Amino acid sequence: MHGTYLLWIIKTIILLVHKSPSKTNIVLDFLMFCFGVFLFRNIVFVLFFYFVRTIFNYLLQIVHECINDETKKKVLCSYVTENTWMDTIPGFQHVTFRILSHVSFFMGFFALYRFYSNLTRMNIFDAPITWLFVPQNKIIYLLVTAIVSILIGIMFQYINYCTVTGGTNFFDKEEGVLYITRYGLPIPGISRSNVRRILIKEISCLILVTHRIWGDVLYIETRKHGTLPMTPTKDGRRYRLTKHGLELSKFLNIPLEISYEEY
Repeated sequence: MHGTYLLWIIKTIILLVHKSPSKTNIVLDFLMFCFGVFLFRNIVFVLFFYFVRTIFNYLLQIVHECINDETKKKVLCSYVTENTWMDTIPGFQHVTFRILSHVSFFMGFFALYRFYSNLTRMNIFDAPITWLFVPQNKIIYLLVTAIVSILIGIMFQYINYCTVTGGTNFFDKEEGVLYITRYGLPIPGISRSNVRRILIKEISCLILVTHRIWGDVLYIETRKHGTLPMTPTKDGRRYRLTKHGLELSKFLNIPLEISYEEY
């Protein structure tokens, strides 16, 4: 039993050393590991510290990639033929949901490990495992915490990858109809897609609201339904739609109004 744990610990150390970007970090990681084992007398606690540090570096990388991605204005993907025009609106995937899902999974599997260790009274290298902030003899509490945390992590991943608020804008000049399709969460018994049918002759103009920081938003002004957004407005994504609006205005033969917002 102890040989298996020792092999697992050695493999974990090799993986951490292999992931280090430079030799300086390899030496620093090794010294920190030895100091942690000497100070806390518990290899599991030191490995837990390294795991938390790895997760923290991963979260910093996600935030850095998110900032780089958000500083670039995107353009919509359009498919155009002689009589049809279709814009694809990407689904909403926020970095917050990814971070919360990772944290929930970590809490769930860590609570599950504590449940197993508390159930079997497992000791590693004759060092008893003592857990802080956990009621004694509350095995059911640990099991429920693990299950709930894992389910919450699955829920966040489910929301993040279901392309919520995504859809299409389909203009058909031959039939004179605009179909606005938006997707929600796939709930059993409830239609996921929300389709709105608008006659093109009811569209009086296109409105492009452009902002120096927050990007562009394209609206349509209709006589019957009022002003309707055609692109995402409040999900943090930034678009560059000036050229797109001009081409769509020319395709539909509908005037385009451009509104500039400084703040």
